[in-house]
Amino acid sequence: MFESPTHHKTILVIEDNDSDFLIIKKALTKTFPDFNIFKADDIGDAYTKFKSARYDLVLLDLNLPDGFGLGTIQNVKSFHTATPVIAVTGGMTDVIKEKAQQMGASAILSKDDILTKKFSDTIKRILLLPE
Repeated sequence: MFESPTHHKTILVIEDNDSDFLIIKKALTKTFPDFNIFKADDIGDAYTKFKSARYDLVLLDLNLPDGFGLGTIQNVKSFHTATPVIAVTGGMTDVIKEKAQQMGASAILSKDDILTKKFSDTIKRILLLPE
């Protein structure tokens, strides 16, 4: 039996805002219906989840109750360094983009990108999925 290359990808979305999480989940399930999507409300919750599971990708809000800014990328990367992290922020600048990648983010996207092709294309590129 043939399985699609996206089958069984597991995504952890670290997002404390339920509305933003639902938008991200909707965008993911529209393009990647086979993805398993899990939510962590903050860095501590994500750490607990990483102790019992591995994820193919993390989508990380940079403004969380227990972590703010680019340092959250390093916190999450310390849980499992091989897991790619896409930082998602409401305030994108070229400086933030450059520093996020220096801190280990595979990419950084604006929250405005979530409902665009750029969002799905970035995920495909990072997970090495066919276009």
